[in-house]
Amino acid sequence: MSSARATKRARYLLSRRLSLLSLPMAHSMAKDLTYDQRNMYWLAADCGRRFASRPGVRKSSLDQSMFVDLFTAMIQRESNFNPRAVSSVGAVGLGQLMPRTALDLDVKNPFSAQQNLEGAATYLTEMLDEFGSFELALAAYNAGPAAVRKHGGIPPYRETRQYVSDILHAVSVEPHNIAVQIARAGNDAPPHLLSLVTDADKRPGDNAAAQRIFQTVLQPPTSARKISVVGPLKPTKNTKKRIKAQTKIAFEKNFKGTQSGPIKFFCITKSKRQTSRKDEQNVGTKV
Repeated sequence: MSSARATKRARYLLSRRLSLLSLPMAHSMAKDLTYDQRNMYWLAADCGRRFASRPGVRKSSLDQSMFVDLFTAMIQRESNFNPRAVSSVGAVGLGQLMPRTALDLDVKNPFSAQQNLEGAATYLTEMLDEFGSFELALAAYNAGPAAVRKHGGIPPYRETRQYVSDILHAVSVEPHNIAVQIARAGNDAPPHLLSLVTDADKRPGDNAAAQRIFQTVLQPPTSARKISVVGPLKPTKNTKKRIKAQTKIAFEKNFKGTQSGPIKFFCITKSKRQTSRKDEQNVGTKV
């Protein structure tokens, strides 16, 4: 690459990064990330900017900065900006795409950060176009669109409701406190809303943006039990252990990034891996 072309490219990248710095969450999220995570954040933010003009985004009444914030928060919730993350069910990469979904989205290498992000953004904007609500689109991204259609709203799955709440909390109230209350309404009562109570005095201007996002009707859960959660929802102890194990496996030295490889690799329990390593050592000793 010639020096003139390299200089032009550097100026373009700098101008793009400076424009991203004007986004509401750019400083609050990126400052707490590692160097590698920060690079993935910038890629996700740039991808969000490019997909912000899709019909589904406009249909959901989201502007560019709001969509970028929500998309990057979703990617952080999915993989914590780890392009080699693999879930216990086989979801892969930054956007945790299932192999079949990645194939449908024409993502040939789900471990490629750029391809995975574009696939995740495509899928999310398709869900936005279908449901017209970011809450429902997030629920569809997590539980599948069939589950959202079946229940006529956010499915009454604890994981899915936690997932949606975590992302909305990360976007709207960081570093505020939040109150989330979901309750079962009577037959004659209107559908329930996800009410988010924020301290608007700490970050002027956030309240208006939050109202545009969160004034969405939620269908009541199938159970008559009332759920009342105050404060940000935190992952369970088992979830933390699972994420830690996934991250450790993904970064092991001999890890292979194929669609089928990570799934089989992850399904091997720790005890079996230790046993296989001992067998290899014994064979080497005998030889």
